[in-house]
Amino acid sequence: MQQEVLQYLDFLKYEKRLSVNTLKAYQRDLLDFQEFLENNDLPAVRNVNTRQIRRFVLDGMSNGWEPKTTNRKISALKGMFSYLAEREMISTNPASAVQSVKVPHRLPSYVQESELDIVMPRLEGYDDWTDFQEALLFVLLYETGMRRAELIALTYDRLDQRALTLRVLGKRNKERIIPVRKEIMKACISLKVLRQEDGVESNHVFTLSNGKALYPKKVYTAVNRVLKAISSTERKSPHVLRHSIATHLLNRGVDIQTIQSLLGHASLASTQIYTHQSIEHLKSSHKAAHPRS
Repeated sequence: MQQEVLQYLDFLKYEKRLSVNTLKAYQRDLLDFQEFLENNDLPAVRNVNTRQIRRFVLDGMSNGWEPKTTNRKISALKGMFSYLAEREMISTNPASAVQSVKVPHRLPSYVQESELDIVMPRLEGYDDWTDFQEALLFVLLYETGMRRAELIALTYDRLDQRALTLRVLGKRNKERIIPVRKEIMKACISLKVLRQEDGVESNHVFTLSNGKALYPKKVYTAVNRVLKAISSTERKSPHVLRHSIATHLLNRGVDIQTIQSLLGHASLASTQIYTHQSIEHLKSSHKAAHPRS
């Protein structure tokens, strides 16, 4: 990896304190760019011009990049070249003139409350801690709106049993406090006890059989297994549960600032997408119930 790329990644890790997943995405995008330069006999990063960056973007789009992927890669390049220009490692930022592409508007996928009621796992009566864990992670992802990475990183020292709250470390290491029901807190503690009876010790709430934290694919598989019983939504990932709780709360009259706080959105604009979802819900309910429809 070229020195300029390594320096920028270190800057993102130690000064910007980006999350592990975000950092991996930046690294992957910048490596793609570096490989493109090498494969096409183009100059090193510090000698690149705007035309060559545009060529990289067009090449990726012709190979099937989605608009959001394209814009993420453009953003990564803009950030890196801005960093290099500010430190006078290059004279100008060649990526500043590269425009982002238009992203088609798409409402978040979510599951209807009535369908979730049918498939929602129970939190009692388990002898096998792995089955109990899969049930609990599904319920917790939905009820708290946590991101998958936040759930994986959750440890027992972040649970306040008296206050019935969780301290979650979100993007850019921003901490937020999420309230939970007494049943959820009790289930978290019961899971630890059941796991210890099987000889598994860990400070992580959700673990592998060796006590290490779960990896993302495990969480996806557990959620997907439950959502497969539901046909109303095409996507069946952990993030769908996050979209679902936000939409359900908004439909029940919870104000958008509260939902923003629950989800850990830095900008209210990120949360406002759910207002469109709520309007669609209103339209469909109106059409179904109105006597003149």
